[in-house]
Amino acid sequence: MTDAEARAILDLIRAGKRFSTRIQEEGWGLEAAKNGKFRLWSFQFEPDGTEKKSDQRVSEDEAIAWLNLYAFERIKSGLR
Repeated sequence: MTDAEARAILDLIRAGKRFSTRIQEEGWGLEAAKNGKFRLWSFQFEPDGTEKKSDQRVSEDEAIAWLNLYAFERIKSGLR
């Protein structure tokens, strides 16, 4: 995904869309948070059965860096 595509996704998220996905034992999501930040959450089930969770507020630049790891069409199709 390019930075421009990531910004387009973030514009949709600011407008009220949310993204979440789950692949096998892990999942993550991105939604708008207050003060212009984004909420980036994730979970992963460990081999011992415990769950590792993360819930952080990230800047636009951090959200773009995260989104750049994925394909634009995949993220766009997961917006709800």
